[in-house]
Amino acid sequence: MKKKYLWMSAAVFVLLTLMFLPIRAMAAPQQMPDGGIFDAEYYAQQNPDVVAVLGTDPARLYQHYLTCGRNEGRQPYSTELGPDYAQARIKVFSAVIIAGTVYENGVITESRPGYCKVEYPGGDTVCTGRFSTSTEESALFDAQRYAADNPDIAASVGTSQTALWNHYKNYGVYEGRPAYATTPNGNAKLAVIDIVSQITNVTMSEREKVKAVHDWIINNTTYGTLSGRQDQFMTGVLYQKRAVCAGYADLFSYAMTVLGIPCELVTGYGKGGDHAWNRVFIEGEWKYIDVTWDDLIVYYNGVRREVLKYDYFLISAGEMERDHRTTLTKRYYY
Repeated sequence: MKKKYLWMSAAVFVLLTLMFLPIRAMAAPQQMPDGGIFDAEYYAQQNPDVVAVLGTDPARLYQHYLTCGRNEGRQPYSTELGPDYAQARIKVFSAVIIAGTVYENGVITESRPGYCKVEYPGGDTVCTGRFSTSTEESALFDAQRYAADNPDIAASVGTSQTALWNHYKNYGVYEGRPAYATTPNGNAKLAVIDIVSQITNVTMSEREKVKAVHDWIINNTTYGTLSGRQDQFMTGVLYQKRAVCAGYADLFSYAMTVLGIPCELVTGYGKGGDHAWNRVFIEGEWKYIDVTWDDLIVYYNGVRREVLKYDYFLISAGEMERDHRTTLTKRYYY
């Protein structure tokens, strides 16, 4: 009976495609609306009934997911995140709160009576006078959306922030239940975790993992500016596919944190202008990487193209200093 139902699902998709969709199939996106990455190979492996009718074309599989699969509970990618990735997702929702202001990835660097300094990606701030500080592990957790997406859980544990958070961190994240942050940057970090979990695996060396992240950023990012300083952060890459050097370096820094590879964001000057790049502690020493400058822009017959290079991939400090000058090195993600 179940087999018959599955065949009907694929048949319904074919009918809808012929009736309502253009002949040319929609290209499968790199990023799903929930922040994950549609995995056509995984979808095909898990749904042989669909493959039997539609084949393995990624675009058609993605259309099937949108048209039928999503409503049928079919997963667009593996939700079996390992414990390290699960813990990384849980950590996304924490924040430092000082005098009622929330600082994502904030680190208190100085604290004494009447004075507190916190550093966070993009700047730092000082608070003086009477205030309180705290670190909330669920400060950015969107409990309302979690309840709406999981009515079975809401019916069981209630709809309070605490109850839903406790369910998510103890059970939901390991069951593959999606969760969302209350900020664009938080959701970008969740997307990075999903990307890293899909482009790396436990059999890869650290160098291979660094290369996978380096290549993904370059292949999915166009160098350019955006309004609202989004180009300075990973949100530009994840939501607009566009960023300047600081955005490239920000996403790379966070991806390394997810992988457990020590990484710092370096700012200074390159070829006379303000610039940002990274250094990672790998193979027993600090090595430098400039993802932006490895995304080479060339013009061929008047057409702009971006070429993947490895000129600044895991090079020594001396090699980097030939055309880079460091003024500040920071580690924002822990």
